[in-house]
Amino acid sequence: MLVIGTTGEIMPASQIPFIAEQNGAIIIEINPNKSSYSDRISDVFIQEKATVACQLLDSALEAD
Repeated sequence: MLVIGTTGEIMPASQIPFIAEQNGAIIIEINPNKSSYSDRISDVFIQEKATVACQLLDSALEAD
């Protein structure tokens, strides 16, 4: 699951990544600052602005 640009504190949406993680999802977080997910459930934390990180991910996927 991609979690992009959120603090993870607004309910009820903030629960979705936890539910996904409990059901076996890999959590990839893109955020310029750590959130409530970063040290708890994020499998990958990309500390970057969303636009920059998404452009890099897009380029990497196109290369494959």
